[in-house]
Amino acid sequence: MLSNQGLTVKNIIRKDPEKKSSLFRRYVAKSFFGLAFLAFMGACDSMPNVSNGDDQQNDLVPELSLIDGKGNMSVTVEKGTDSYYSLDIGQTAGDKYPSASVYKGWSVSPVHQMDIENSVYDGVSLYTTFGEENWKPLNYLLNNKERFLKESSSLTSNEIQASIWALMVATDFDLNDVDVTQLPKDMTNGGQPAFDIAKTKELVNHVMNSYRGFNYSDSSTYAVVLKNSAGSPRMIIENSPYFVTLTDLRDKHGLIVAWDINDLGEIVGGNTHVAADGTLTTMGSMFARAINNNSQVAGNNGKMPVIWESSTGQRTLYSPNGDWIEAHDINIHGQIAGELVTEKLLYEDEEYGDYYDYEFSAFVWDENQDIQLISQDGWANGINDHSVATGVDYMVSNRAFVWSEGAGMKGLGSYSGFSSGRANAINNDGQVVGSVLATNSNNLMASSTTAGTSSLSKEMDRLMQTTQTKGVYDQSHVVEMLRNATFRSESFPWEKDNDVRGKTSGGNDFNTSSFNEVIYSSTYRSEAFIWSEEGGMTGLGTLGGDWSTAWDVNDHGLTVGYSSSAPGKSHAFFWNKELGMVELPSFGGNSLARAINNEGQVVGYSYDEEGRFYPVKWEIKFSAL
Repeated sequence: MLSNQGLTVKNIIRKDPEKKSSLFRRYVAKSFFGLAFLAFMGACDSMPNVSNGDDQQNDLVPELSLIDGKGNMSVTVEKGTDSYYSLDIGQTAGDKYPSASVYKGWSVSPVHQMDIENSVYDGVSLYTTFGEENWKPLNYLLNNKERFLKESSSLTSNEIQASIWALMVATDFDLNDVDVTQLPKDMTNGGQPAFDIAKTKELVNHVMNSYRGFNYSDSSTYAVVLKNSAGSPRMIIENSPYFVTLTDLRDKHGLIVAWDINDLGEIVGGNTHVAADGTLTTMGSMFARAINNNSQVAGNNGKMPVIWESSTGQRTLYSPNGDWIEAHDINIHGQIAGELVTEKLLYEDEEYGDYYDYEFSAFVWDENQDIQLISQDGWANGINDHSVATGVDYMVSNRAFVWSEGAGMKGLGSYSGFSSGRANAINNDGQVVGSVLATNSNNLMASSTTAGTSSLSKEMDRLMQTTQTKGVYDQSHVVEMLRNATFRSESFPWEKDNDVRGKTSGGNDFNTSSFNEVIYSSTYRSEAFIWSEEGGMTGLGTLGGDWSTAWDVNDHGLTVGYSSSAPGKSHAFFWNKELGMVELPSFGGNSLARAINNEGQVVGYSYDEEGRFYPVKWEIKFSAL
């Protein structure tokens, strides 16, 4: 509990009102230094506060800087749902990334509220607290607010708001003597505070004991102070370099799996299509892998590639004679990139199943040329609207490639000595993302000429084809799952019953000598990359684990994928140049981001802490402040 011992600035002012003005100015000049000192001395129950008059309120932000271009603005203020206010600032960050316009806001004082009935305010100015030592307690609270709310089911946004009042120096808010008559109506209930005072004290005490360990970073959340046209602080705006929302697509739309999303917000996965208005349509017997901005869906019906459109339904592109053709991507022109798979039965095994060898050939298909093979040993994973395809080819040095009809095939090379590039997607600016693979357990910097690298990588691809995980998981993740005997529980979880998700019968999932030779004779470690003609190949790092892979990139260069963070733990991420690799929120378990559109909407999946599987959508917005 917070101590009520010690002499606070508020105590001095109440004993000698004539000293109020000078003491206040001296106190505010030092800002939160006194607050930190009092917490250190154990005088936390009697929070250091002063009068809330407008003159004192104006002194709240003397040390803060006006944000460039954020003076004399108009904002729309409404009541928030999970914050005190909701603000529509109506600014954009330009066309580089999708930007946020709606922000969470908090009151700076119980008695100086913004009138949400008259919700449009002109002439306001915004001041940043980023990097300010004196604002660390408040910014520590904002950075950890979601964690506090999650860890304590009885904590609400009302306790957060009351804590902010207690942490603001220039207010007359005392948690030991709450004046209900001074509280706004929505912070009272039956003549009593509509917040738990004990919980609020506990939270404030925790903040004051912990904030010194907080350091500002490029990803920090921080307060922006809004001053009205009269120059008085009225609101704390919760600002962050990025904002992410997470939606359960099974609960919202009835989806079983989410594989791709177009710029209209249409989502496909399995045999279902979700329109922009949320209407769900079953597309027949198929597995959808891609959708373009003309709402054409590409996928497979068994071993046959198909296109589905709402007006015409499903049609087969090509009927192979014993071959297996997979459609991986579709561009705005209806061209499809994929692979032709030739199966060869090597031997029959009644206990573990028949074992096949596979040969892959990359292709591009369109209405005029039908199937056009572009590689005799590999596959195409993506194609952009300029008809440039990308994928993996074992005939090209380092194997990741870009291809166009005019220029033919070009290898992307590698970086830092990594042995093998694997390209998964290409955007309309020609940027390619994927992963680079090393196969030497003693030396991550395995060279492209490492003996056995090519054959081991191809054997791994055949293993993934056999287990139907190629195009679903990173190679390094598959090896990790097989070694940890979690492959059956993690692979294609949308096909498993809730009661058995996350469970395994123990032992390795596969016991053939071919699988074990791959799994135990080498260590597969990978790292996500982004490549461009001008900049070459750049590694994106990991979330702290051994491997990562990038699955998709939009036309802004915003990249998504997933990465290990520790053995057995993997999480979805987004990446851009400014922030690097950032973990996306999940429902508590592992997660994977599969596709991103130009609006910053991402689809993939997440487990919860109990191992239950959810198809999800993330929406990423970047701050315009």
